[in-house]
Amino acid sequence: MERHRDAVKACTGIILNNEKDMNLQLLNRKSQPPYRIRWCICFSCVVVMLVLTSALLYNMIVRMNAPILVIECVSNDLGEGEVGDELQGSFNLKNVGGRALSFNLRAGCNCTSLKPLNGSVRPGEVQVIQVGLRVRDKVKAEKVSIEIRTNDPDNQSASMSFVAQSKTLVPIAPSEIDFGKILSSNGAQTTVKVTKVLNEGPTIIVNDSFLSAVEKTSNEKEIEYTVSVAKDAPLGRFVSSMSIKYENEPVFAIAIKGIVYPKVFATPNSLALTGRNDAVRFLISHFDGEALGDILRIEKPTWIELNSAKQSKSHYILEFSVYDVPDRTQKLHLIRVFFRDHADPAVIKLWSF
Repeated sequence: MERHRDAVKACTGIILNNEKDMNLQLLNRKSQPPYRIRWCICFSCVVVMLVLTSALLYNMIVRMNAPILVIECVSNDLGEGEVGDELQGSFNLKNVGGRALSFNLRAGCNCTSLKPLNGSVRPGEVQVIQVGLRVRDKVKAEKVSIEIRTNDPDNQSASMSFVAQSKTLVPIAPSEIDFGKILSSNGAQTTVKVTKVLNEGPTIIVNDSFLSAVEKTSNEKEIEYTVSVAKDAPLGRFVSSMSIKYENEPVFAIAIKGIVYPKVFATPNSLALTGRNDAVRFLISHFDGEALGDILRIEKPTWIELNSAKQSKSHYILEFSVYDVPDRTQKLHLIRVFFRDHADPAVIKLWSF
């Protein structure tokens, strides 16, 4: 009996092990893609690689057979000449491609001549372009841009520029003066250099009384002037000029601009009242960013009321309420804010209409 039981157990174990193996094989087959799907994926990858390779080869063949433009130029500065002279220069169009390069040229002004205007360049050859630029002005340099259109697929449009100057051109350095922020009690200074014409200096004329120009140094070629903004110049932004006049020459001008601030100032420092019950706000600062300290007093018309005064390290924010102006004949009304640590007050101008 025991032998019979052992035989039954052994057979049962074999059957169970076979069933487990079969189940594992079924699971492995289900987890793997079917043979046809795997074959399609591989085939698709091969097709994509062939397409990419063909595209790269096609681009290489096209580029080998395409024209390639290279521009060569020794200098684009044609030098100096008298008014009416045509100064000469040149540049090269080189074809380093495998096909003929065709080109068309167009100048940016009618003061320029180009030879040739169009044509073609064989592979490996160079076409010299002659440039003539006519001097038309005594005051400013003559500049021209030349547009180059070609059949180079990677460089269908290119450009070159040339410059020429008149011998009587009067360089002024700088051509514009921007003083920026100016403290009214200090004023400001800078220098300008003006080239002499025929060894003669110019006549200098400043167009505002708070500006001045004084000769500082002089040599055979140029004169250096000190340009100054006077102390206590009018507050606010200014735009002016300084004229430079030579005999038998046109008048040259230098633009001069800046903003004059008091030591303690309000932003905005001037405001137009719109009507009744205006609410206005001002930022009061120090020119050098110093602390203002406490407000000592505020001088203002009685119909203007201070609502709030917020202090920070470097400025105040003041808010006022403006009631109906009792006297409409008086157009300008002033608010003066005095601070403990500074003698100069901040002045605010209010205008009524």
